Amino acid sequence: MPSIESKRLPFATRTTAQAVLAILLLAGIFWLISLVWWPEWTGFNSKTLWDVLDLVIVPLALGGGAYWLNKEQKQQELEIAKQQKERELEIAKQQREQELDIAQNQAEELTLQSYIDRMSNLLLQHELRDQDDARSIAQAHTNTVLRHLNASRKGLLVQFLHESGLIARDNPIINLKQADLKYVILTGADLTGANLAGAILYHAQVGHANLSNASLNGAFLKRVWFIDTDLSGTDLDNTDLSDVDLGGIQYDDDTIWPAGFQPPPNFKGHNDSRSWIGAGSSKRLATESQSAPDVPFLDQGRFAISTDTKGE
Repeated sequence: MPSIESKRLPFATRTTAQAVLAILLLAGIFWLISLVWWPEWTGFNSKTLWDVLDLVIVPLALGGGAYWLNKEQKQQELEIAKQQKERELEIAKQQREQELDIAQNQAEELTLQSYIDRMSNLLLQHELRDQDDARSIAQAHTNTVLRHLNASRKGLLVQFLHESGLIARDNPIINLKQADLKYVILTGADLTGANLAGAILYHAQVGHANLSNASLNGAFLKRVWFIDTDLSGTDLDNTDLSDVDLGGIQYDDDTIWPAGFQPPPNFKGHNDSRSWIGAGSSKRLATESQSAPDVPFLDQGRFAISTDTKGE
């Protein structure tokens, strides 16, 4: 049921109605007086009601028009000021978001660089390879840092670990089992012989990469993009490849597939990289080429320490 407030007329409508009633009332008073008596010098004795209305309405209309125009101008000024204020608030909001993004980016870069410096120091002092306590600290530090990095920096961290010989398939010093590598960008990365067993690689971008002789045993690979990736000799046992894009992959007889999984077409030596996505025990070869996601290729060779420490 509508409230009393909602039934009230708008202010402008009420004001206009009151003005009209006042004019009519004033004109009626003048006309009634003229019926009784007006001094001769006033000239009202011979005036009709219409003459009186005409005499009163014109100045009142002019005054009312001036008031309305002034009110409209003020309303427009208020509206312009409101829009300007909203624009300023929106600009300020965008600036704050941009500043937060910059601060977040700088914090992540500092976190990654601090991690690399710390791990490099442990490597140079041979503590990681010889002391269990140092390994435990490095393991915990790695898991913590990964949770605070974006997709591209996660990729850089993995590349650093690989180039430093810390995630070798046969003897990993850092274990990436259950490591948070969701959305990691490893496009174009060379991870030959890397140990990513058990890692959480949900929605990872691993296209055009080299994972030959790597271990992904037990890794979580839902929605991973493997297009044009070399999986020769790769261990994919105990994984679910039902929602993985394997278009254009290369593999060989040493590649280990999950039990019961029939591999997709082998594009080793071919340029045709049609999209192939597993679907349970069945397979389907897409008839249309799948466009690659717009992601950067991983920066190779960023970690010079790997040439001095790998394999020690």
